Amino acid sequence: MFDFVTHLWIANVAISLPMVAFSLANLYWSTYAWHSPVTHEETTSSPARNDVHQHTFSVIVPLREEPIEVVGATIAKILAQTHPAVQPVCSVGYDDPDTLAVVRRLMDLYPGRITLAVSQSDVRNKPTQLNAALAACTGDVVGILDAESLSAPGLLSQIDATLQDPEIGVVQGGVMIVNHRASWVALRSSLEYYANHRSKMHFAAAHHFMLMGGNTVFFRRSLLDEVGGWDPEMLTEDAEIGVRLSVLGHDVRVAYQPHLVSREEAPTTIRSWVKQRTRWNLGFMQTIRKGVWRQLPTAGRRRFARWLLWQPSIMAISGVIIPLGVVVALFAPSPLWATMIAFLPAVPTVMLVVLDATMLYLFGREIGEKVRLIDYLLLVVTTPIYQLMSAYAAARAAVKYLLGDLRWEKTAHTGSHIEDIIDLTVYDRVAS
Repeated sequence: MFDFVTHLWIANVAISLPMVAFSLANLYWSTYAWHSPVTHEETTSSPARNDVHQHTFSVIVPLREEPIEVVGATIAKILAQTHPAVQPVCSVGYDDPDTLAVVRRLMDLYPGRITLAVSQSDVRNKPTQLNAALAACTGDVVGILDAESLSAPGLLSQIDATLQDPEIGVVQGGVMIVNHRASWVALRSSLEYYANHRSKMHFAAAHHFMLMGGNTVFFRRSLLDEVGGWDPEMLTEDAEIGVRLSVLGHDVRVAYQPHLVSREEAPTTIRSWVKQRTRWNLGFMQTIRKGVWRQLPTAGRRRFARWLLWQPSIMAISGVIIPLGVVVALFAPSPLWATMIAFLPAVPTVMLVVLDATMLYLFGREIGEKVRLIDYLLLVVTTPIYQLMSAYAAARAAVKYLLGDLRWEKTAHTGSHIEDIIDLTVYDRVAS
């Protein structure tokens, strides 16, 4: 009869093998953009000409409880685009008087150049504000920038050139976190964003199933009308609309060039980071349950969709299971082969840490900053803490989902990534 210890190492072996497979898949996914010179070129290529403009743009900026420094910098960057036909649309809830006042001050500063869309919904989330703003959009391309996103001057001209290919309906631009030195939490987030926009999104687009980001993404207006806009119940409305577009056969072009990325800030505290990741996990759970991904035309694409949607939760769980497995292998008597299998997941985990360090070097090179030794040390030392945080966020999301608690937990923006401090006296003079 099997005793408890025997059951323990058998379970350890049974868990370790799929963890190895998952970790290796994540490693492959994260390095997709560097698999070959051809792949590298394809993931950075763009139209040669971007000075011929064929489209008009409406850029929605959903806002809630935002300071004027943050909103002012974002709007100033949109209005500084080299593209001649840009309509910034600020979307604000009716119950957010302070942010409404901020937008009206900006409208006074830039007369006739900013559109204000007020959401009358009592539901406080991003998709309801996006749908409210869509009705006010006049452009034939609709883009989304987060409240704190600083867009590159040539971004919309490059998106216009990309959309001149009639087969392309959606373009996902690049996003880069630039407050990476604010805390080790922001440093880890910076690498996640970099890997996602530089490599993982390209891999997903190549496999015709895309969970889009909610920032620096651009749709032909006709596609948004076709799918009826964003699902107002979703906490990750960006991923969910990507699923619907994938089912309808609309591929997404991922456009990444370092000089055209939108720069934004990441949470700097564990508390705010956990809230953000809880919301993301909840949104993926909603998308899985909604089940639109089951309408994908092939079994292979459905398997890929299922893996992609569960990936954050699996990665979080593996961060706890792997060290526990090592402890069991060390202290629970088991056959040599079982012990060796139990240690296997640690191999790709170490490889992922090495990959993170390499990504950090590339990230620093792209933003023109030399990576410090302390940055590398923080990256390595905080890996187990970060894994535990991911596991906690996944567990928290599962509990909230089971309890039916789908309230939106907003990520606060402080403007820590804004280099040029806005002179508030300018706004005061305009307001007076």
